[in-house]
Formats: sequence, structure tokens, C-alpha cells
Amino acid sequence: MGKTCCAVGCTNRFTKGTGVSFYRFPKDPARRGLWISAFGRKNWTPNAYSWICSVHFVSGEVQLLRSENCRLKNSTECLTEAGFQENNAKVKFYTGLPSFTTLMAVFACVSAHVISAPQASLTAFQQFVMVLMKLRLNLTNQDLAYHFGVHQASISRIFRKWINVMYRRLRPLIRWPAREELLSTMPVPFRKSFKRCVVIIDCFEEGFG
Repeated sequence: MGKTCCAVGCTNRFTKGTGVSFYRFPKDPARRGLWISAFGRKNWTPNAYSWICSVHFVSGEVQLLRSENCRLKNSTECLTEAGFQENNAKVKFYTGLPSFTTLMAVFACVSAHVISAPQASLTAFQQFVMVLMKLRLNLTNQDLAYHFGVHQASISRIFRKWINVMYRRLRPLIRWPAREELLSTMPVPFRKSFKRCVVIIDCFEEGFG
């Protein structure tokens, strides 16, 4: 479908060489609301095919949009395979895994059992890294949405899909120590007050929406 400006009275359509750019309405609710308010159309809500051309922006705002798009693109590109390759410190910071080699080995073990949509915004590797980032850094879905340039709801769907497969595929790798070994490594205050303590689980909240 071609790009057509949805502004009232505007007949601009995307044509190469005209110098007129087209922009989607922001996904962020706050910025989206400001755009709709400034747009001036009553009782109207933009959809996935709503575009607005650069004629309706002052030059400074257009430049700001281009800079923001460039920043988001660079941020997403840093979270690709190429962005992690030969940078083990980055791998460990974002995923908790010790090296790029280990990251790719775990990815290979899991990814073959995850079904991704053909037109998915993120590659399978980016989806996998996103899940590890949430587990490692406890980032919110909105924060991850900004990192990867997708909607918050997409982050939630991707996380639920991958975490179930990761549980099934990686469960055999989890080694549960014997009670004697647990007691020998338990902090002294816990040995005195919580003799029957076996494990301390650190949890985070995952929103569904």
C-alpha cells in the first residue's frame, strides 16, 4: 500500500525524488497523543496505515524525527549478532553468559524449537537476546521496547514464547545440589535461623498485555 498523507486537504503521496518525507504516528502513548492533538482531526484515531508528510512539520521537528529514527536504528543494530561478536564483556553484561561462543551455543539449542513469524520485526537472535536481557537486568517491557524499536506488547508476547521453550530445552542443564552441599555453602546466619531453607528465589513481575 502506498504512503498517502492523512492530513485533511493534503493530497501528497510518496514519490521518489520529491523531497517529501512520510512519518508514522509514534507508538509511545504520550507522544502519540501530542501528535493527534496537534493534528486537529476530531474523533479520529490513526491506524497502521496512517502517514503524515513532512509538509506539516517545521524543519526543526523533521530533523528531530530523523535524529530519533537514526538513534533507534543504531540502538537496534548494536543488539545484533555482529554487535556482540568479539565482545565478550558486552555479552556478559547483557546476558550473563561468559562469551559469544556460549551465547551462540545456547541460541542454537533453543532457537530451532521456536516458531517466528516470517515478517517479524526482530530476528530470532534479537528476540533471544531480549529475553536474556530481561532475565539478567530485570528491564521493564517498555524499556526493552525502546531498545529494540518495537511495541511494548510485542516484547511481552516474545518473552512468553521464548521463556517456555527455554524452560523445556535448558532444564536438563540445571544441576540441583545435594542438601549437604547446600548446607555447607549456606551463610552462617541462615544455618542458625533457617535450617530447613533450601533455596532463595529472586522473582520479577512480568506484565501480560
